Amino acid sequence: MMKQKRLLNRSAKAMLSMIMAMMVVLTAMWTPIAAKADEDASVTYEGGAESFVFLPGSKYSPTSLFPNFENAMPGDVLTQEITVKNNKAGVDYVKIYLKAVPHDDTENPLSEKVAATETVASMTEFLSQLSMTVKNGSEVIFDASPAETAGLTDYVLLGSFAQGESTTLTVELSVPIELGNEYANRVGEVDWVFLAEEMYGEAHIDLTMTETSTPADGTSYKEGEEVTFDLTVTNNGNVTLTDVTVTDPLTGDTFTIDKLEPGESVTFSTTPYKVTAEDAKAGKIHNEATAKGTPDNPDLEDVTATASLDIGTGVEGSEPKTGDESQMTILVVLAACAAVALIVVIILRFRKGKKTDEEDEKAKV
Repeated sequence: MMKQKRLLNRSAKAMLSMIMAMMVVLTAMWTPIAAKADEDASVTYEGGAESFVFLPGSKYSPTSLFPNFENAMPGDVLTQEITVKNNKAGVDYVKIYLKAVPHDDTENPLSEKVAATETVASMTEFLSQLSMTVKNGSEVIFDASPAETAGLTDYVLLGSFAQGESTTLTVELSVPIELGNEYANRVGEVDWVFLAEEMYGEAHIDLTMTETSTPADGTSYKEGEEVTFDLTVTNNGNVTLTDVTVTDPLTGDTFTIDKLEPGESVTFSTTPYKVTAEDAKAGKIHNEATAKGTPDNPDLEDVTATASLDIGTGVEGSEPKTGDESQMTILVVLAACAAVALIVVIILRFRKGKKTDEEDEKAKV
């Protein structure tokens, strides 16, 4: 049996977020700027008190990730790559999301150093002159002015990451060459919120059985007829299952799957089962199959599911027995008494032979 502590944690989720500030600093156009090598930037989820760690930071904000966007010049097309990584141990994986948060004067005011030279209105007007695209791997998740939230208005899932796994954000900023001197030495601030959702693995497997054949008489299978089934196995947990087996003892089938991903289903068709004389006399066939799988998370135990069906059978040419009147009357009574119990009281008074007038009167009561 799974350890109690693990059982409690399996479905737990922790939601942690952190605001990152992106700084765009447009230098005076008459000041020559020496070229510099691109600097690395990273967002690492550590969990706990540290939550997210942002590097490298800047003089404007310790969470700034865009050193390559400082000292931008008109006509520049600047690129910043950001590695987003999960480094949290003790969880199965972490989902990391990103969204943009607009600035205003009350809910999300400018940071102190930016507010020293800009207002929300002046900064927004400056940023609206620029254009920016953001790619998560090869997928474009933002393509607009950095003054807008656009595709990042709501949280966008960047991926699900086991410890040590990462993705790369590629951010490209374009500064129009016709930008005038009035924008010299301006600073733009964009807030991004990173959200981490800690996930603990849940291993589940499901199995369904479906009859895929039909008896010749449309009612029940007779000796010598064949019955077939479909068995559908589904991984309805959130971890990958390996070495999945589906076994049907009745048909003698064993099916195997090397790997079954979360949400994935596979259907197998069984070998036909031939009805025996014993099956026909018994009135039914009971078929029960089993599916088993091993989670790729060593902290989780193997999972099992069963599915079963009862299939009706009968003897060829069998018909209800006939007999004398009293026997047939009792058969009718037994069939009807569950629905109308009073019929039993009346019909059971019938006897073979001629009834007396007194008995007729009692029967009418």
